[in-house]
Order: sequence, then C-alpha cells, then structure tokens
Amino acid sequence: MTKIDEDNCVAVLGFSAAVGHHQLADILTVRAASLDEYLTRYSQCLEMTRGIYTIAKAAWPLLLESELKSALVQSYDFTSREPTGHHCDKMRHLIDNSHGLSDNDRTAYRLAIRYLQLGFDAIFSTKEEDRYRYQILFSWSMMVPSEFTSLLVALKPEALIIMAHYASLLHLGRSNWQVGDAGSYIFGMIADYLGLEWQAWLAYPQALMAEHEV
Repeated sequence: MTKIDEDNCVAVLGFSAAVGHHQLADILTVRAASLDEYLTRYSQCLEMTRGIYTIAKAAWPLLLESELKSALVQSYDFTSREPTGHHCDKMRHLIDNSHGLSDNDRTAYRLAIRYLQLGFDAIFSTKEEDRYRYQILFSWSMMVPSEFTSLLVALKPEALIIMAHYASLLHLGRSNWQVGDAGSYIFGMIADYLGLEWQAWLAYPQALMAEHEV
C-alpha cells in the first residue's frame, strides 16, 4: 500500500475520488435480475467508495496544508451541518420506534438518515451553491457506515426504506448525467420487494418523485 505523505496526498485523494465516482456512476447504470443481486453489487461499490473517506481521514492534516484546503474545509462544513428539513421525519420515527433493532443498527440507520436529510436540505434550498446542491447524491455512499451496508444486503425492511428515500433523492438529481433514471429504477425494485405491508413507509418518497416527475 502506498504511504501517504505531503508529496502524494493530493494525487492519492484525487485518484481515489475519480475511481470512486466512476464506480458509483457505473452501479447507477446497472439493471439487475433481482433486488438482491443489485444490492450485492451496490454494496461492493459502497465498500470501495468508503475507502475514499478513509483515505481523506488518514491524510486530513496533510491535506489541510495543500491547495485543497479551502474546498475540503467547505465540504466538511457542509456535511457537518445540522439537518433542518423534515423530509425524513417519518423514517426517523420508524427507526426510533422499531422493536428488535440493536443499538448498533439503530445508530447506523440514524447516521444514514442524517446525511439523506442534508441532501434534501441542499436540493430544496434557494441559497445553496450549485456545487453542493447534489453533493450527497455522490457522497452518501461513502459516508454511510459499513453496518448500514450489511443491513442493506440482508434486505432489512428499515434499510430498504432508507434506500428508497435515497432513490427519491437520486430522482430529484436525475438531470445529472451519472444519475439518469436510476432513482425510479431502484425505488421500483424496493417497492415491489417490500409489498403492501410496507407501502405506507414508501408513500412520501413515492409522492415526492411523482411531484417532481417533469
């Protein structure tokens, strides 16, 4: 493994980010035979892109001395904000009141939801700079904890409902060429898998997607 130092930290982060972005763009184009197959491939993408976050954390002191300092500090400030919107309130209620969840599971779900709400806040903000409006679409996959990935692959209903909300966020950003119709595709697979029993928990993201169809 390459040792990260002040001479190569920018190059290593840039290369890792480019590869991660390419991997995410690729997985959003995948059309699988089943939800299980898709999420297995998606989880592999998550594990790889999470490595970018790990690299950034390890090299953070060095990166703050580089030409990337301003951009990194602004990005950190964005993801460190307190969410303000209410797009994920029903989902939070589900996680807070679901029986049988371990403390680790609940923590993983809450963190994934937190970043999703930041994404909704940015997309619906009239003040947000363009460069941050869609940031969560591409950074969510590397910021959610590995425990969430495991729950997603295990097809846990709560994890799938959170993923369905991410799909609606993708739909709102479908003008980005990397995204396209991935949101509606992923949401459709999840809705079919969960069936009527969980339909009430999918009503909000479904309505949001319908409202912003054009």
